[in-house]
Amino acid sequence: MPALGIVAGGAVLWVFYFILRLVYPPGMGFGDVKLAGVLGLYLGYLGWAHVFAGTFAAFLFGGLWSLGVLAARRGTLKSSIPFGPFMLAGAAAAMFALPT
Repeated sequence: MPALGIVAGGAVLWVFYFILRLVYPPGMGFGDVKLAGVLGLYLGYLGWAHVFAGTFAAFLFGGLWSLGVLAARRGTLKSSIPFGPFMLAGAAAAMFALPT
């Protein structure tokens, strides 16, 4: 049933990012939490593999970008980066890389 996957995907990602926000508020903005819910709705429609792959890819892309910033000495471990673009890139990667 696609409707259940849509709602569950949105809820799971929203709760996951909300917990991240509760644990360390400076590390995750509430805009990221809201975006996670929307991306979860879409990826949930495609399937659970897309939800997990999109989330993993977002953290992978964000981590690689952060390593590049550190290696180029453009920031420190305390520097903040916007995470929304990496969430969108992760969702797009999951959408295009995995079969539906």
